[in-house]
Amino acid sequence: VHQPGAVHWSGSGATREECWQQLSPGLRDRVDQRIGRMLDWWATDLDGRVSAVVLGTRALVSVNPTVNGAGEPAYELVTVHLDEASFRSAPVRGPSPAPTERRSSAATGAHRPGSAPGSPAGPGRPLRLDEGCTDVLGMLPARDQQLMQDPFLTASAPLRSDFFAYRTGSANSLNGATIRLWCYLTDTRSLTFCAAVGHGYREGVGARAWETTCWRASTRPGAKAAGR
Repeated sequence: VHQPGAVHWSGSGATREECWQQLSPGLRDRVDQRIGRMLDWWATDLDGRVSAVVLGTRALVSVNPTVNGAGEPAYELVTVHLDEASFRSAPVRGPSPAPTERRSSAATGAHRPGSAPGSPAGPGRPLRLDEGCTDVLGMLPARDQQLMQDPFLTASAPLRSDFFAYRTGSANSLNGATIRLWCYLTDTRSLTFCAAVGHGYREGVGARAWETTCWRASTRPGAKAAGR
């Protein structure tokens, strides 16, 4: 179980729906064709380019801004294919972790563009993730942290992870702010994904309570694809 770290929240900016509409209809259709039934998703504007992650019953798809061979703006679709029959989900309702001394975070925003590899965990060794991911996981109740990490505790393959979080309202007010948070972990065998809403977030204290859903599925072989 990780301790909560310091997340430097970026401005809310455009909503995820507004960001999604900035993508071309053809690109949105390709995502829809791969994911199966949509379960949850995030989208954000990164310096004028949209980045998104969509979880469905057949795949998780990352929409990453890039450039093509001619130097023109393009998007890469990175797909993690999933076994529909293996899907499991668990809703979790609970208080935030107890306040502790918070680490400073190297993260410069609430979103880390792209998927970063983590260090593999061998038998008997704790799962190791980069600091930005552990800071975000540490904000969640212990049960969510357990559900997110359990499939990887004895994994030998490198982990990929990504997250996005934003808040609305004043974190310095008596009632605090509301937090929306998404994150995922995946390797060659499994994927876990968490979507969470934190209520009553206050600076230096954290969220008063969380409403979360964690999904878990086995991965299956498949190739990534890119499209403009």
